[in-house]
Amino acid sequence: SVLDSVIYHHGNVGCICASSDSGSEIVNCHVKSTKCTQNGKYAGGIVASGVETTIKNCSVSNSQLNCRSDTGGIAGSCKDVKISNVCVKSCDLECDKGGLGGVVADGVKTEITDSLIHTVDLTARSNISFVGKVNYGRFVGPEDSNGEDGLVKSCSVINCSATGASEYGLDIFSKRGIVKDCFVENSEITT
Repeated sequence: SVLDSVIYHHGNVGCICASSDSGSEIVNCHVKSTKCTQNGKYAGGIVASGVETTIKNCSVSNSQLNCRSDTGGIAGSCKDVKISNVCVKSCDLECDKGGLGGVVADGVKTEITDSLIHTVDLTARSNISFVGKVNYGRFVGPEDSNGEDGLVKSCSVINCSATGASEYGLDIFSKRGIVKDCFVENSEITT
């Protein structure tokens, strides 16, 4: 876990990060009351990258994430991404350029299940996704690998707000693949 910390970095960083050619896993990890400020790209509370990426039983709460571009509360990138039983709560996420998400994954065969986004404020000059893929940002590949077989299931967005200034707009849930048993409650979206 990362608790009551300040992280500042010029490059790519996550409060908790896993990266490998294959088999990255982040399990039972938590970020709380932490500020992550980053001048490069690709920041997040919890981030995993590589083929067969798994993030489960994790949370990011009471934290502030600021990035020049491409920020995720909890994010997985690459192929065969599975994110389950995660929570992003009472957080402010902001990026100056493109690609901002609450719980996001890119690539083919992506699954996000049992995710809760609660009392989160997302602000970006470009595209935003609460849950799913961040199109035209770091967390998505070419259109032909965008993962039509993706799944977003049993995910909730509660007491959240988002402001995005982009022609690509703002997605509450991924536009691609299957969205099942998800709901939004008491939230304000401006784009």
